[in-house]
Amino acid sequence: MVGTELKTDKLPSVPEVLLKLVAACRKPLVSLDEVVSIVKHDAALSARVIAMGSARSHPEKIDQAGFRSLVADLGVEVIASLASSTAVNQYFSRSWSGSGRYIALWRHSLECACMARSLARAIDYPDPEEAYFAGLLHNLGRWIWLAQFPEQYAAAIGNERDEAQTLAAERDLFGQTSIEMSASLMERWTRDGLISDAVLFQGESVDAVSDSLDLIRLLNLSRRLMGSEPWEEKSVFQDADELTGISASRLLEIRKEALADQQEIMRGYGFHTSREGFVVGGANVRRALNQHVHDTALVGSVNVYASDDAWLAAVQQFETLFGVSGLVAFEYLPKENVLRAGRFGSGVGSARLERMEVPVRPNRNLLAEACISRRAMSTLNAELPAFNSVLHTQLRRLFGKEELLALPVVSGDEVLGVIVAGLSREMLQDLLASDGILDYFLDVVARQLSAHARCEEERGRTGESQVQELVARTRRLIHEANNPLGVVANYLQILSLTGW
Repeated sequence: MVGTELKTDKLPSVPEVLLKLVAACRKPLVSLDEVVSIVKHDAALSARVIAMGSARSHPEKIDQAGFRSLVADLGVEVIASLASSTAVNQYFSRSWSGSGRYIALWRHSLECACMARSLARAIDYPDPEEAYFAGLLHNLGRWIWLAQFPEQYAAAIGNERDEAQTLAAERDLFGQTSIEMSASLMERWTRDGLISDAVLFQGESVDAVSDSLDLIRLLNLSRRLMGSEPWEEKSVFQDADELTGISASRLLEIRKEALADQQEIMRGYGFHTSREGFVVGGANVRRALNQHVHDTALVGSVNVYASDDAWLAAVQQFETLFGVSGLVAFEYLPKENVLRAGRFGSGVGSARLERMEVPVRPNRNLLAEACISRRAMSTLNAELPAFNSVLHTQLRRLFGKEELLALPVVSGDEVLGVIVAGLSREMLQDLLASDGILDYFLDVVARQLSAHARCEEERGRTGESQVQELVARTRRLIHEANNPLGVVANYLQILSLTGW
């Protein structure tokens, strides 16, 4: 019998979901609801968020409000690190496949979640999203076992076994079924044991659950509907009537609605329908994961926080990463509403610019426009007006380049400054073509500049020992999500040794 320690920290997720989540978290003003809407589409991601969040604030139950609160407590930075580290792990994993059993489990959990939510709406259940999460996580035990023991588990359950045979094989191999494992996790994560009971009794007879609470009956019926083809040979209509009072005609409509919801979610991640079912371009996903790993490793060298001069460190890192020496960092001063030149690349004579201040007014120059719009601006932007300022001419002469790029550094709602670089047209076009890594770099710099500023403020109010404690707490928070940069570094070292 195989040991069965309950581990959720290495659960694999669907790469398409991970990449969409990483892209969303890199947006300067990503909303919490957007992050929640992506995470809740993947059972493994949802389980990891619930496991991490419940260790801090044990939720009453897992519904929309409770799940949103967990994500908010963790913060977008931790969620982004969680998604990134998972994507990196799966990219280097020899056992991961973008199709097969994992995709089948994802489809199955999504179908059950959408079915439970549609049924909940039909009977006016107070929180249909609670039913959705019960369906999404009903088979979590199988995700865990497939991740921890892929070969043993696949061999034990086989390809042609029905549900009863699969559960029996699980008990022989692990001493418990995946249903029992899933229920035990739900019980551990919530104060309200209802979702745990719903998962535990999902396979019980209609007679056994007919007088139970709504959520238990909803998940039980959802599981029956999923395995009821062709319906003419099943008793699902009678079961639905006894469990929920839903008529046969309405049940057909509900099932159609649920399957449409599931298909819409999957299409949102690039899956499309064929005669063989849902398929996706695996090569494209592999390339996207490769680019993400490359970007993560590259930007991993950014270490603004550790420097005594945060803006100078940002300039030096930009110069190192992108090979651009003609650049200036302008810090934004909100009270004066100006951008003040402060730190310079190695290719710039700083004496001329040390006292330069640029007022932030619309339709004046590239720097002000980038600051106001909070997005990258370049002299190649065709939609920009014809500026009347001679600043551009001055900067071109200073940099010795024909084109200019202005990159705003934004943290939440706060503009911290603008990094301005001089480039050749060809180099600017290449850099703009890979704007994902620029966005990633600016996001990392903004977060580290903000952290640096907070610690400087704290240092002014309290002793050094207390500041170090604050720093340690912040680092522990990020570590909970398994910093992807460390993962990349370890794997790259291994691959360099193996010649892979």
